[in-house]
Amino acid sequence: MAAHSQVETFAALRLAVDSWRWQGVPFYIRAGKSLPVTCTEVVARLRRPPTLFPGRPSSNYLRFRISPVVEVAMGLNVMDQVEKGDGETVELLASRHPGSNEVDAYERVLTDAMAGDRTLFAREDYIEEAWRIVDPVLQAGTALYEYDPGSWVRRKPTVSRLRAVGAIRSPGHPSSIGNNLRQGQMDAIAAATLEPGKSFPLGASLVGGGANFSVFSKHATALQLLLFDGVDDDRPSRVINLDPQTHRTYHYWHTFVPDLKAGQLYAYRAHGPYAPERGLRFDGDKVLLDPYGKCVARPSHVSRAAARVPGDNAAMAMKSVLADPGAYDWEDDRPPRTPFEKTVIYELHVGNFTRHPNSDIADGRRGTFAGLIEKLPYLQDLGVSALELLPVFAFDEETAPEGRRNIWATSQCRSLRLIRATAPEGILSACSMSFATL
Repeated sequence: MAAHSQVETFAALRLAVDSWRWQGVPFYIRAGKSLPVTCTEVVARLRRPPTLFPGRPSSNYLRFRISPVVEVAMGLNVMDQVEKGDGETVELLASRHPGSNEVDAYERVLTDAMAGDRTLFAREDYIEEAWRIVDPVLQAGTALYEYDPGSWVRRKPTVSRLRAVGAIRSPGHPSSIGNNLRQGQMDAIAAATLEPGKSFPLGASLVGGGANFSVFSKHATALQLLLFDGVDDDRPSRVINLDPQTHRTYHYWHTFVPDLKAGQLYAYRAHGPYAPERGLRFDGDKVLLDPYGKCVARPSHVSRAAARVPGDNAAMAMKSVLADPGAYDWEDDRPPRTPFEKTVIYELHVGNFTRHPNSDIADGRRGTFAGLIEKLPYLQDLGVSALELLPVFAFDEETAPEGRRNIWATSQCRSLRLIRATAPEGILSACSMSFATL
């Protein structure tokens, strides 16, 4: 981290649970970097009982350490028979160190994902509830302090008061978007007339009566949500200007647009500083994909070069698609739950694996997911129990030396589906095809 960085590395919160069971019980959350201890633990401190002795003895506690080692401890305040003062805390400890044959955190995540075990994964409603609690804290602003690495010591604030994060502006940014944004003859919609939406989940999500959009941009001074009727359109049918006062939470821009359906084409324009020396190259003329989108539509004359030269590239830019993954009927499909020690992973290229005539796949199915399915019995005969497919994401085929084509998805478009279509109806059918063939 840079020596003069103002990026927050520590946070401490005091929370209360609004229920009779936990009435009057504070919950403290503390997390950060370069603290005295690197661990994950929960400490339950008991109320101090009345005492006849002088001083203020420390409270007893129960401590549960989850990582890097597993510990259960009981801390008891023991009276000093000589001093008769506050006493001292004695901790009774039981610990368990990981064995040499235990998997690390990343191995555990991969194993659980392959086995379909969701035990250690956070549920979506948990994350949404966490954001509901944290969002008001971030928007309220708070003092920023410095602390010495390896200590809990708090020093004087380096900033007298952080502004509400929803109102962050770059120097020289106008108080309203106004004429600073491209409008032309587009049907521009003031974001103030729309609901602010939520910062989570990221991407575009169908919710009751419309869609919620959320995207991360730390340095943008203004953002526009573009809605298109067709993938080859040279301008959007609607432009929604997001207000940094009401449609920005910390570094997340978000809004809710009513009456949108699955298949809606959309994209963004981001406005901000052009400072290559700082890694910032904002260009408000360029149409940008949603980095958290689930579907991508590719126009008939898509051009990577058009994104590198001055001017509007709407007609030649890929667009994101509002998708509804929950609409697909998975029938009785379920994870195979093959034990990791019995798993044999085979990595292959989806297109090239069956592209050659010697694959014995019909011409129209070679190089496709459908063609790959026909080869599954062959792979099973080899003892393969899991396939790692490359590529499965949308990617930029032009990121290759001149005269060559990128086929290995080394530059992904950051979308969750590989979709090529020319209309919303085609996009939806393509989504269904990608689900069904996989």
